[in-house]
Amino acid sequence: MERPDDIDGVQIIAEISRARTSLVLKGYQRALDRFVLVKCLANVDNDPGFGERFRREAIILARLSDPRIPAVYAYGSGVTRAHL
Repeated sequence: MERPDDIDGVQIIAEISRARTSLVLKGYQRALDRFVLVKCLANVDNDPGFGERFRREAIILARLSDPRIPAVYAYGSGVTRAHL
């Protein structure tokens, strides 16, 4: 999985973690002048339900408000297969 340089207006700065199915990156969102985490999925073609589980995870996290849980600001598909 190759690290992208830019995702949906977020400049990628560093890789935080890498797993078999995902990649977590530290990024800088220029439009709002803040640092963010970006989680990218990989190999979802092997498990059709994986993308749906990731969508549900984003919805659940977006409803939570706790300083120990990262806030969800957006969900989408700004990364192409060429990046992963």
